[in-house]
Amino acid sequence: MYSFINQMRPFHQCEMEVVGGALLKVKVKTEIVVDFVHSHPDAVKIAYRLKKASRIISITDAMRAKGLPYGNYDLGGQTIHVTENGEHLSAGALAGSV
Repeated sequence: MYSFINQMRPFHQCEMEVVGGALLKVKVKTEIVVDFVHSHPDAVKIAYRLKKASRIISITDAMRAKGLPYGNYDLGGQTIHVTENGEHLSAGALAGSV
């Protein structure tokens, strides 16, 4: 199984990368974090058209701050900042989903 786009080199017309290969392989099931933060709504549509629902596994990247108000939370010893723009590490990297 392959994760779809999250923390991978993206599909490019000159380089298929893992994403392109996973979408084309019939026997491979594709995991997608369908929160429209980790994956764009149109990327999800493309995956469903190519893979069909039976080959898609919808997964979560939720952290323990899910459902809690904006603020700072701990995730494995790292401070996560949850704001209206999502949840990020101090350096700006995406940190799970809420």
